[in-house]
Amino acid sequence: MSDKIGVAIVGCGGIAHAHLEAWKASSDLCDVYALSDPNPDALNALHAKIPGATAYPDYASLLEREDIQVVEILTPPGLHFAIARDAMLAGKDVLIIKPLCVELT
Repeated sequence: MSDKIGVAIVGCGGIAHAHLEAWKASSDLCDVYALSDPNPDALNALHAKIPGATAYPDYASLLEREDIQVVEILTPPGLHFAIARDAMLAGKDVLIIKPLCVELT
């Protein structure tokens, strides 16, 4: 197992490209091992920038990986809670820069 932190990005839309570049700039500390997005165009566009990562149309599969410690969630806010909950239950650290949810219900 690597000494580097394994990262997965969930949500491969526009902002994910800048986030991927930031993760790559920290490659002495971490590696992006997985990407996930149900939109194949978004997933393929980001995957083209890091072909060594595994692309998943459904994030649930990447949560099973032992080499991933951090899941960055870059989806629309309405999806944050379910993905974050699933990731934390899988023992992953979670990074979300937008609100966890948009309504308290």
